[in-house]
Parts: sequence; structure tokens; C-alpha cells
Amino acid sequence: MGYSHFWYLNKKGNQKNYDKALTLIRQIVTDNIKLLAGANGTGKPEIDKEIYFNGKAPNDHETFWLPEKLMDLETQYPHEIAEILGHKENVVFDFCKTDFKPYDIVVTQCLVILKHFLQEDAAVSSDGDREGFEEAVRIVNEKYRTNQFKEDLNVQEFKNPYDYKKEED
Repeated sequence: MGYSHFWYLNKKGNQKNYDKALTLIRQIVTDNIKLLAGANGTGKPEIDKEIYFNGKAPNDHETFWLPEKLMDLETQYPHEIAEILGHKENVVFDFCKTDFKPYDIVVTQCLVILKHFLQEDAAVSSDGDREGFEEAVRIVNEKYRTNQFKEDLNVQEFKNPYDYKKEED
């Protein structure tokens, strides 16, 4: 087992908003470079086109990865949440098990940004439920507010994806 974060993205979502999210995620990765490495825990994170990083060994666990284009997402994990979100054939599921190692805070900041820019085309969750995002929301609100990102984020946006089903019932 291990502490994990999960995300569901609509691969037919708004690419312009995804591009805005990636720009800010690249800045977050750059700002946290001392915690991060390449996919295997060594080297440098990749942020030129696609984005992938892990914690620096020995604080590495699993790689966080995002493609350059939403359409490049691979439907490798069909999941019931996709149907709940109403995009069954276009939603892809992915996760990153951080085991709550130091790079966990970078992963959660990235997911906060994805949710903010993609809105209904994204759902994020964590083994820590909403609490898993509280610190990330605080950091993003303090450090990364821009003209594109004016309002404070609210941790209430980050719920267990199964809560979406409860709202529909």
C-alpha cells in the first residue's frame, strides 16, 4: 500500500485551459527542484513538453506524469468514476503513490492547479481526502496567484470522487 493521489481527466477537455495549467505546473516544479528528480529518482524532472518527476532518491516512490496534450492521455485505467463524471469514453484515470514522501506537496499542488483550470473536466482525490490538499491549496493561493488565477481556491473543491455519485442520487 502507500499514500496515493488520484486524478481523472477528460481527454477531450479544453486544451487551452490545460496549457495554462501546464505553464503553472512547470513553475511549481522549477520552484521545488531541490525535492525533485527524474522518473527513477535521479537526474532532473522533465518539463519541456510532457511533465514527469519523482522525489529525489532515497525519497522517491512513483512518478507523477502529465502529457503535453490532453488527447495524448492513455486510457489505461478504465474506472467507474468516469461514468459518474459523465464522460465515460473520454475520461482517463491515473494516480501517483507518493507514500507521503517530501515530493508529495509538489504532486498535490499540481493537482490543485489541474482542477482549477480544467474545472468539470477534472476530478482529483487523495487517500487523505480533502485534508490531503489543504497545504497545497494554501501554497498555491499564496505563491501562484496571477491574472489568470485571481480567486483564492477553496479546499472544498477537492472531494472524494465518490461524493459526485452521492450528489446525483
